[in-house]
Amino acid sequence: MGGKGPDIEFLKSRATELGVEQNVRWLGFVANEDLPFLYSTADLFVLATRDIPEKRSVEGFGLAFLEAQACGIPVVGTNTGGIPDAVTDGDGGWLIEQDDVEALSH
Repeated sequence: MGGKGPDIEFLKSRATELGVEQNVRWLGFVANEDLPFLYSTADLFVLATRDIPEKRSVEGFGLAFLEAQACGIPVVGTNTGGIPDAVTDGDGGWLIEQDDVEALSH
């Protein structure tokens, strides 16, 4: 998990609560020059964002999706906000509906 945002402590405790903390590496901030290497180590890039309009939390554009795709990594994202502008379903990526855990697991 790359990045450091206001939800990082919640995510760490949630990983522990779910018993998956041993499967997660917390990388913190990742410099732009390190991104190509990091993406090259991945088989898949997943960013399942949630639009929460009442909190003014909406993904405006999925730059991280474009970065991953530029490195040849297939992507999975939610069909929310600006993500469909960056991900074409069935062409190097898949779009799923927000909160569709079943679709995300496949």
